[in-house]
This record gives sequence, structure tokens and C-alpha cells, in this order.
Amino acid sequence: MRSIRYFSLVMIGIALLVIVLAQRVGAHPEEYCVPAFEDWSQEAELRLSNRLMADLRGLRLRCPDLLDDQPGRGHYYGAATERWRGLVSAWWPADLVDFALCLIRYESQGKPGALNASGAAGLFQIMPGWWNGELPAKYRGDRFDPVTNSRAAYYIYDSQGRRAWSVVASGKC
Repeated sequence: MRSIRYFSLVMIGIALLVIVLAQRVGAHPEEYCVPAFEDWSQEAELRLSNRLMADLRGLRLRCPDLLDDQPGRGHYYGAATERWRGLVSAWWPADLVDFALCLIRYESQGKPGALNASGAAGLFQIMPGWWNGELPAKYRGDRFDPVTNSRAAYYIYDSQGRRAWSVVASGKC
């Protein structure tokens, strides 16, 4: 548990560095900071001095929502999710693309091979009942295929609306 907190503090420090850099170059934080933060966090050096650790703890108290990953703050859902934006745009109307990406972010974290204990599968975590007959034949196929999953998800959205996904009820999307 301590290593998770330590890693979180490192990420906060990196985020601050990114924000300061973005302000110097005049970039909007969501356009530059979030993607840079993700890239830099993967290369983070985890050996920090006690002074830096204390500074990061203080920063966390002053800026508790610095790393808030709720959707709607620039509509950037992380690299693993954003890579599907083009695909989603092909099957979903433009005004629903961010909603669909939010679903992907919270349902599968952008992993097309995601499988839930309930049997929900793919990017949009579509329940087995849909694959076993509820979907029209033209939408069926490999449930882990991103194209098939995205097309089927839009069909489900068109049939049931936003309520088809539990992340909507929880307020995430």
C-alpha cells in the first residue's frame, strides 16, 4: 500500500512539472498536460528525496483534484482509450463520440480483449445475451474485435440509450 501512495506522489510531481511547462509554452492543460503526464509517468524515476516527498504531500493537500480523471475535463480519456477515437467516429454520430470513449474508458480501459466475470466482453463490455441472439445478424461476430464491438455497442445504444451501461448510472459517463 505504501508503494502505491509513493507512486501517486511521484505522479503528482510529474503532473505539476508538466503543467508548469505547458504554461510556459502557452498550451491549454488538457491539450498538452494530460498526454504528456501519461507519457512521462511511464518513464518516472521513483527515487525521490525526502524534501521532494514533503513538497508533493503539501501539493496534494492544496490541489486535491489535480489528477481528477472524470470525463468532461477536456475530453481526453487516456492514450489506451483515445486510440479508438477514429474507430468510434466511424460508427457513432459525432455528438456521441466522447460518450462512447467514456464508456470504453470505464468499461474496458481501452482493452479490446477485456472480459468481465459476468461474460461482458470487448471495448464496450457487451453482455453475452446480445451476442447470443439479441443482436441482429449483421452486428454479430467476434465480440473481442474492436470494429464488431463498436458497431454492436452503437446498435445497443440506439435500442436502449445510455441506460444500457452501468457506468452511466454511476455518473461516470
